[in-house]
Amino acid sequence: MKRTFMTILLVFTIINSFGQMPTMIDTKESSRINYSNNRVLTMDDMVFAKTFNPIEKTPLDTTSILIYDYDGSLKSFNLKSKVINWSVKSSGTDREMCGNKLTLKDGVVYVPFINGEIYALDNKTGKPFWKLRLGNIKNEIIIKNQIPIISGGKLYITTQYQNSNIYALNLKNGELIWNFKLAYPYNHIPILFFENKIFTQNAPYFYSFDAETGKPLYQKEFKKAMYGKPVDDAENVFIANESDILFALSPDKLDVLWEFHLDEKQYNIKERIFCKDRKVFIGTYGSDLSSVYSINSKKGAKIWKTDFKDDKIEYIMEQSNALW
Repeated sequence: MKRTFMTILLVFTIINSFGQMPTMIDTKESSRINYSNNRVLTMDDMVFAKTFNPIEKTPLDTTSILIYDYDGSLKSFNLKSKVINWSVKSSGTDREMCGNKLTLKDGVVYVPFINGEIYALDNKTGKPFWKLRLGNIKNEIIIKNQIPIISGGKLYITTQYQNSNIYALNLKNGELIWNFKLAYPYNHIPILFFENKIFTQNAPYFYSFDAETGKPLYQKEFKKAMYGKPVDDAENVFIANESDILFALSPDKLDVLWEFHLDEKQYNIKERIFCKDRKVFIGTYGSDLSSVYSINSKKGAKIWKTDFKDDKIEYIMEQSNALW
């Protein structure tokens, strides 16, 4: 009995030390198989997965587009016949809001819903290969502003509020591979997969995990909440806070390499960011105008800036060597 108590005490000490924000997260004494700080899953964060058909590559329906409607339904719309091919909606939610983005890989559509459900669908028919639910919490938003990140046969996603985990799920059947309970419930930004690591924001914290095992590597604390989408330039990681600063971080230890401060009365980068050709492009809101910046990703120096008077930038993206 004494030995059992000491083992439990040791595990609690390790978990608690991670919550105290060390620069490097020490997991030498934790399990070599499961590094999660949330190993005993409750009904609030357990993964409930159901397989219907084996995942297989599916030809793309090039005559249709996918529409994630605001009512929370995903539709396939035929551009020639102007009819809806199929429509899928999550079950058991009283909130009509999509709030997320989908990922299309090998003809399979991976779509998260706000109630914690994720479906893997045939893009041509809408029929599910599998579906799952993260937790069993009712009448609350579990997944918001997320996009499934897929790599190495895994699907990565973060949840929020009462659930608040980062999950790695088996791409074939949706079953849980690893998870980690995050410190804060505010996880409204997609994660980044880079150099076999997972990077995610969590209020004032920024985490890195080993993508294969879920082993927590580093945790960095900032003065303000990190409310920007993390991106990379194939060398370093970039993320903005909720206010007016863009940070360049080393991917290995999350050291701050440089800070870029927006001009006065400009803020709110969020997901308006991408990297190309060793440059970071960001879009901002402002009290008088919105702007797009081009920044040298190596030095953090401004290259150019374009202002838009009385307009707000909703998103930015790169296509055909142009910024849209």
